[in-house]
Amino acid sequence: MKLSFIVPVYNVEEYLEGCIDSLLNQGLEDQEYEILLVDDGSTDRSSAICDGYAARYANIRVIHQENRGLAEARNTGLNHVDSEYICFLDSDDYLLKGGIKQVLEGLEGDTDWQLLMYESWYDFREIPAIDKTISFKGTTHELIKRYHYFPSFCWNFIYRRDFIEENKLRFHYYGCEDTLWTGQVFMLNPRIYRSNAAIHRYVVRSNSISTDRSRAKARRLVPDYITVIGLMNGLFETYAAYDSQLFKMCVDTLNSKKRYGLTRILTADYTGKEFDEVMKNAREKGFYPIRRWSNGIKATLLQKMENAVVSHFIIYRLCCFLFNRIFTPYILPVIHRNLNH
Repeated sequence: MKLSFIVPVYNVEEYLEGCIDSLLNQGLEDQEYEILLVDDGSTDRSSAICDGYAARYANIRVIHQENRGLAEARNTGLNHVDSEYICFLDSDDYLLKGGIKQVLEGLEGDTDWQLLMYESWYDFREIPAIDKTISFKGTTHELIKRYHYFPSFCWNFIYRRDFIEENKLRFHYYGCEDTLWTGQVFMLNPRIYRSNAAIHRYVVRSNSISTDRSRAKARRLVPDYITVIGLMNGLFETYAAYDSQLFKMCVDTLNSKKRYGLTRILTADYTGKEFDEVMKNAREKGFYPIRRWSNGIKATLLQKMENAVVSHFIIYRLCCFLFNRIFTPYILPVIHRNLNH
């Protein structure tokens, strides 16, 4: 077995050593894996840290490139590996010691899979005992129907590289690359095994793509997010329309994920003309109207409220004020502090 860990790196000097050290402690022999660090134009000490590790470890490689974003950094990694298996890890996250070895031990030599899923949890949560049990074997379509969801992130899987290359899979779009990637992977219906092992630790940091609440960042994200929603709708119509149960669950899940895009639309703080243009695009791509994703009262009320925000400019402006002047500066920092303690 040869596994390549692809790690995109950009200005994460505070977290990078912990990430790399965790990969060096996965219980694998040196010849069984490599770590490919893709330095995406870092301006802090991250570049030097990468080079320092590569000088000390023969199975660590570094590629330096101009800043092109997370999607292109991962693509660079994909273009420079030839291992049988691939795993992605963001450079501010890490894996529990010996985690990959224990996940593989749970397979008991069974290699009849194209996608191996393990669990992820927030870094601030208590570390659970690693459960190596394989709780699901089947296709991704079967997994969606059993668990009523599909994941949004690329980094809690081991992929067979031939599956990625045969389907010409690559990352696209700023800030929404994981959503489209996992949608494409799951709609292709590969054979997947799911391990109960919660070995991935997700670190919440204030200046990451997902937590940056600046107006400029939001305005850059919104068009791509709306485009990705449109592409996801197209994927479901192509791959899931033949199965009404699968199609409904995919659409329900996608509608439940639109709240992330809605918060970015609020942060963008559009004028009336800008709002009309964005909502026209949203309707054409299927972002709006937002459909109910479950039968509960809470989901119904949220759906009505969200549709009101994106259909009436006066309501939108009021919600912008509340979100940007009260929630973001005063409430969100409290939530982040509580999450990290």
